[in-house]
Amino acid sequence: MTENTSIHTVSPDLDRAGVEVVVTLPTFRRPQQVLDTLQSLIAQETTRRFAVIVMENDAEGRAGADAAAALFTSGAIAGMVIIAHDRGNCFAYNAGWSTALAEFADFTFLAVIDDDEIAAPDWLENLCSTAQAHNADAVGGPQVPVFPDQADAGWARHPVFSPPYATSGVVPALYSSGNLLLRRRLLARSSRPFLDPLFNFVGGGDADFLSRSAAAGARLAWSAEAIVREAVPPRRLEADWIRARALRTA
Repeated sequence: MTENTSIHTVSPDLDRAGVEVVVTLPTFRRPQQVLDTLQSLIAQETTRRFAVIVMENDAEGRAGADAAAALFTSGAIAGMVIIAHDRGNCFAYNAGWSTALAEFADFTFLAVIDDDEIAAPDWLENLCSTAQAHNADAVGGPQVPVFPDQADAGWARHPVFSPPYATSGVVPALYSSGNLLLRRRLLARSSRPFLDPLFNFVGGGDADFLSRSAAAGARLAWSAEAIVREAVPPRRLEADWIRARALRTA
């Protein structure tokens, strides 16, 4: 393994050959939420062969890894759970993306979803179809906010929570790894580490990677139909968080 990574669980008789899409899912101390995300991946409506890599970033507690393991060992979902031993979200993403390249020789696309998100049943198919339609190296999709209190639903119109684009097609920039598809060819030609660890605890490593990729000639697209729903904790409605997030995506 690479990127200070070890394997926690592998689904039985995992057939790595012929996997078209690898879905990477980082998790940190959200065992129930990662299970909910995985169930939404099990429910995907697509004929594409895909495998999932869960990246546990709590090497000591491993609550997410332990919770997810049963779905893999039972064969309910194909793929593996790995431990990203270095703490930080950029380390977790880098571990998953490097593992995908090392373990799945034939994949075309790598998708990214977070452990506080639920994918619509046609999420993966829409991302892949958009990439193919526009020959895109990277495709983003909407992260529809789900607020714990209905009284906060009006925040969905704020630029921090609303999608940057309303329609599908080629776009000049993407900002988030929370709902993202990357072509293998983009990862193969990108320098390592993919996400700069300097962003580990301040955020913005994904936007930096996508910006550097675009500057190097990557073709970017948006799939308005590839929806994930993202739980919004109360902390993200505080003014300092909203200001910091707005600055990162400006």
